[in-house]
Amino acid sequence: MSLGVLLLSTGYPAFADLITPVPASIQVTSGQHFSIDAVVSNIQDLYAFQFDWSFDPTVVQSVSVSEGAFLRSTGPTVFINGLIDNNVGKISGTAGTLIGATAGATGSGVLASGVFVAVSDGVAVVNLSNLILLNSNLDPISQTSSAPEPATLFVCLVAIAFFVFRFFQTGGSTRTHVSRIIKNFANITLPGPLSIVISFLAFTCIVSAQSPTPSTPYKQCPAIGLDTSCRILILIDQNGSLRVLTDTNVSDTYDGSDDTLIGVLNLSSKPVSAIPLHGADTIFAFDGDGICDSSINPNPPGCPFTDPNGYGGPGVTFSSISDDQTSGVVNFNPAIPPNGGTAYFGLELAIQTQCAAITAPTRLTQDDPRWGSQHLGTSKLTIAEYGCALTDFAMGINYFAEKQGLSFRTDPGKLNSYLTAKNGIDKSGNIPLSKVPLITKYARNNGVTMYTGPLIDHRDDFTLDQYLCHGYPPMLLVGTPHWVLATGQATSNGVLTYSDIDPDSWPGGDTLNNPNWNNTYRAMFLLSDLVGPLQGLYVVGHSPIEIVMTAPDGSQTGYNPLTDTRSNSISSSAYIDNQLASDATHGAPLTDLLKELTVPGAADGKYTIQIFGTGNGPYDIDVTYYDNIGNDPQTKTISGITAPGVVSNISVQYSSAPGAGATLTATCAADINGDGTVDGADLSLIQAAFGATLGSSRYNAAADLNHDGTINILDLAYASKQIGCTTTVK
Repeated sequence: MSLGVLLLSTGYPAFADLITPVPASIQVTSGQHFSIDAVVSNIQDLYAFQFDWSFDPTVVQSVSVSEGAFLRSTGPTVFINGLIDNNVGKISGTAGTLIGATAGATGSGVLASGVFVAVSDGVAVVNLSNLILLNSNLDPISQTSSAPEPATLFVCLVAIAFFVFRFFQTGGSTRTHVSRIIKNFANITLPGPLSIVISFLAFTCIVSAQSPTPSTPYKQCPAIGLDTSCRILILIDQNGSLRVLTDTNVSDTYDGSDDTLIGVLNLSSKPVSAIPLHGADTIFAFDGDGICDSSINPNPPGCPFTDPNGYGGPGVTFSSISDDQTSGVVNFNPAIPPNGGTAYFGLELAIQTQCAAITAPTRLTQDDPRWGSQHLGTSKLTIAEYGCALTDFAMGINYFAEKQGLSFRTDPGKLNSYLTAKNGIDKSGNIPLSKVPLITKYARNNGVTMYTGPLIDHRDDFTLDQYLCHGYPPMLLVGTPHWVLATGQATSNGVLTYSDIDPDSWPGGDTLNNPNWNNTYRAMFLLSDLVGPLQGLYVVGHSPIEIVMTAPDGSQTGYNPLTDTRSNSISSSAYIDNQLASDATHGAPLTDLLKELTVPGAADGKYTIQIFGTGNGPYDIDVTYYDNIGNDPQTKTISGITAPGVVSNISVQYSSAPGAGATLTATCAADINGDGTVDGADLSLIQAAFGATLGSSRYNAAADLNHDGTINILDLAYASKQIGCTTTVK
């Protein structure tokens, strides 16, 4: 006689009082058929579940599994019995999910019933494992308490010590370390006061580990023409920012006329395969007298290299050059090695990176009583609280009006009224970057030549210095975040920095060298009186998503969280988190987070936009496009539901011709068979591959919606929730 006990053991203690077997144990005799119910008790919002049965095949054998009444009492369901294997004693992947955008089941009831037959006398044993329970947001259901026990706090403190040690090892700025640590804190539940204390300790205890600044001469370049070494050295620091050093002891041009020799030193911990560069003039207007040209003496050893223009050093080429030849991408093949790798190349013109500060415009403040209490657009937020960017744009317009000898002047209140009438400010008080070209039109309508753009989505002193030296004041995104107007290169307390006009009243806000801004910036909006392209393509995403755009020529910009890859190779493009802090509190509350991808001067053709889920829930994508004569933009919105790892696609056929616009086609992520609708046929494809893993014969990559290599309830529940999704765009 064999002996066992019929038990349901989840392997997940958090579910122990949610899922129970009924009956808990049973005495059986050979040949006896009996049923066991998997019963859920006192659960909230159950949308989907999955588990495996296991048993001793010498005692019992599985006959069948059927759906219980609990989940389907809430609405239509999809149920998967599971794969029975009586040789090893296992039923794999019993699962069920509701269908459609509905709330989950609440209460108690039977999830599934298993019928077994005894093959010997005794007390049987059955276990339940690999349990997954999802709520209607497709988040895991657990029973973790809101306040952690002492052991949990100890683990958290150990983790904090690890984070501090690990990130101190990797080098980089204090700001970078803290940013990384805070991202890890985001997944730790701590009582509010303790969280504040720990965050404070993290901020105060981590010390920056800056790389040493190279000294002249910059031998990253060989002797070329009149230059014995690099005129300009671009430093890529630990967080990927571009810093600039200039050696005034060598000729400003290697050809004695209009070409600059530039070196690159990669001090980051990652290889660098490309860097986008921008200029205030036509620095990519190659005219034939590159570093390997016969008119240059000496040429670098190894000429000619692979660049057909003749300006690239070993392995250096250029791509994505804008129509106005002011921006492009410098490519390195092989990539510049980390921790000290170098490269060199030439660019057109005598590039200026050192100069006196500009004559600053009259300072405007966002809390001026003449406009400070005005609401930003139709939001409840005021200019005084969140109007830093608006005020900077107003100062920029006034600067160029004065420079051009015009009497026109504006202020934040007038600009706010204009943007409100044009729907240029969203409901949370943000100025979406897709609506910034309207400011160019506002200036032009009032006789002022001012071009807003492009946006630079990282620190780039090479571009900032050029713009300042041409008399153009860029806007800088600093701190918590907050926008200021840059006015020049400066020295503060012996530290090289930049001066600025702060539209608010941050302490020490007249330069970047203050404790709040840590002598750096994270993005830059270029302002100039150049005549830039009026057409453009802009994407605004509302979380929980990330975005990657592929242009007609195959270049890409955006961030892919599945591969942790950031790209920026579409000409003049940028990808940024757009969000503002309160200037009343210099912190929370923040405006809504916008994921924004900008392509000013977009080329005509077909673009593909990939939407990567980073959390569970609904999302919206606004695609805004401008024609080449500056008419008001058109916007189309795509809505959907996403989950971590899920990828949806939008196809955009864009034309800059007046009246042509863009044609959008959105593909629902769960439209597995590609017929334009998520329906039962798509669910059937997931069911057919249910339980399959990458490499197995039943694996269907299209059905693995979250790209985790396993087709399970996470995929089925997501598809079920998308039932009825079509490719309509509004």
